[in-house]
Amino acid sequence: MACFRERIEAIIRWIMLSSLKWADIIEDYTLFEMMTYLSETWGLGFARAAGIINVFYGVTKILSLSFAFLVDACLGNIKMLLLSGLASSIGLAFLSMSTPPVLSNFAGNCNKYDGKCVGPAQKAIFFTSLVLMGVGMAGNAVSIDTFLQNHDSKKNKLNFIVGAIAALALPFLKPWEVRFGVAGIIFLAATLIFFVGTVRRSYSHKDDDDPNGSALTTVLRVFVAATRKGCHQLPANPNDLYQGHGNDDNFAKQLSHTNRCRWLDKAAVVSQGKSGRVDEGEEKNNKEESRSSWKLCTVGEVEETKICLQTAILWTSFIICGLVSSSGNTFFVAQAAKMNRGIGKWQVHPTILLLLSNGAKYLLEFNNKHGYRCLRKCLGCCGCNLIAALVSIASSMLNAVLCCLSAAVVESIRRKNINSPMSIFWLIPQFYFLTILDSLFEEAVEDFFEDHEVPALKKYAVHLLRFVCGLGQVGSVVSVWVCKKWFKNEVDESRLDKYYWALTALSAVNLIWYVIVAVVYYVKFKPRFKSKPADPTPTPCCC
Repeated sequence: MACFRERIEAIIRWIMLSSLKWADIIEDYTLFEMMTYLSETWGLGFARAAGIINVFYGVTKILSLSFAFLVDACLGNIKMLLLSGLASSIGLAFLSMSTPPVLSNFAGNCNKYDGKCVGPAQKAIFFTSLVLMGVGMAGNAVSIDTFLQNHDSKKNKLNFIVGAIAALALPFLKPWEVRFGVAGIIFLAATLIFFVGTVRRSYSHKDDDDPNGSALTTVLRVFVAATRKGCHQLPANPNDLYQGHGNDDNFAKQLSHTNRCRWLDKAAVVSQGKSGRVDEGEEKNNKEESRSSWKLCTVGEVEETKICLQTAILWTSFIICGLVSSSGNTFFVAQAAKMNRGIGKWQVHPTILLLLSNGAKYLLEFNNKHGYRCLRKCLGCCGCNLIAALVSIASSMLNAVLCCLSAAVVESIRRKNINSPMSIFWLIPQFYFLTILDSLFEEAVEDFFEDHEVPALKKYAVHLLRFVCGLGQVGSVVSVWVCKKWFKNEVDESRLDKYYWALTALSAVNLIWYVIVAVVYYVKFKPRFKSKPADPTPTPCCC
C-alpha cells in the first residue's frame, strides 16, 4: 500500500513539474495559425500579417536574453515561471477577447469574422495580448527547460503526444475565440497546478533555481566602468592596471592582458591620489570599489569582456539564420492554406506540418548528437575538438540554404498548378530543413561557446543566439519591404518563389561569410581559451 501511495505521489509531482511545459506546447500549436487568423479575420494582406507575426516572435526571442539576466540576478526560475505562466494565460484570454464576436456589443462593431468588424477596441486588446504572450513565452523559454533538468524531469515522449493531441484536437474548435480561450484556460490551469506544487514544496530545492547572480553583470560592469573613466589616461605599463586581490574566478585569473580593445582597459585604471601615487587608503578604496560599485574592474574581468566582444564577428553570420526561420510560421503557413490538404476523404489541418516537424526533431535528436559526438571524438584526438562545433554550425547554415532552395522549387511548381492545387505534403522538405536548422544550431552554438570557459558565454550562449536570431526575424520586415514589388495581398498574386530564391542566395553568401570568419576567429583567438577534452575515457579516435 505504501509503495502504491509513493507511486501516486511521484506521478502527481511529475504532472506538477511538467504542466507548464505541456501548456507551452499547446500554446505553440494554437499560435501556429495566427497567419490564417489575421488574413481571414482582419482582412490583412499576407505580407502585412507576416510582418506582425515576425515582429512578435522576434521581440520574444530578443527578450529572452534580458529575462535570463533577471532570472540569475533577482527572480530565480520558479518566480519567472509563475510570472510567465500568468502573463501567457492573460495574453491568450485577451487574444480570445479580441475576436469580433466577443466584444461586438461593447465596442459597437458587427460580430462577424470580417475585417470591417475589427474596431479600435479589438485592435488594442489584440496588441496587448501579443505583449503579454511575448513576455510569457520569453520567460518560459528561459526557465522551463532549465527547471525540468534541475529536477531530473527530462524530455519525454509524452511531450510529443501532447503536441499530437493539440495538433489534431485544436482544428475542431472552429470559432477562433473558443480556440484561443481554451488554450488560455489550459495555461491558467497549468500555472495554478505549478503554483500548488510550489506551495506544497513538491519540488526539491535546487540551488540553480535561486538567483545566484548573473555572469552578464561582469560584462556590464566593465562597460560602465570604462565609460565612466573615458577621460582617464591608460598607464604605459599594463602591470599598473588593477590586478585584483584574489577575488576573480579561476578562469579570470588565468587571463593575461592583451592589447586588443584597449578602451576597455580604462575599467581597470586605478584611481590615484593628488600625489599621483596609490596610497594605502586609496588601495583599500580600490579593493572595495572592485566589488561594491561599478567603478573599478580587474584585468581578468576586462579580458573576459574582450573575449565576449571578439565573438561578435561570429554573431553577425547568425542573423540571416533568424531571417530564414521567420518564414516558418508565416509564409510557409500561407502556402499551406492554398494547397490540397486531402488524404483520400480526410482533410488534414496545417498544424500537421508542425507536428511532423516536431516528430522529426525528436527522431533526429539522437542521431545528430551521436554523429556530433563521433566528429568531436575524432577531432579531439588531434587537439581540434573546437572544429567539431564550427563544422556543426556550418552544417546548420547549410540546412538554411537547403530550406530556402526547397521552398523556392516547391513554390515555383505550385504557381504553375494553381488551378490544380498540389498536396500540402510537398511542404515537408522545407519544414524538415528548417527543423534541423533550429534544433542543431542551438546545440552547436552552445557547445562551441562552452569551450571558451567564459561564464557569460557558457551560461548565455543559447540566449545570445536567440537574441541575434530575433534580430533577424524582426529584420524580415525590412527584407519584405525591400522586395515589396514581389508581394501582393494574396499568395497566388505574389512571387514568393522569387523571394525564396533571394533568400537562397543570401543564405549561401552568409555561409561563405561564416566559413571565412570562423577560420579567422579560430586562428586569431583560439589560444585565449582552453578546449575541453573530447571524452574523459580512453576510447578509439573514431566511431
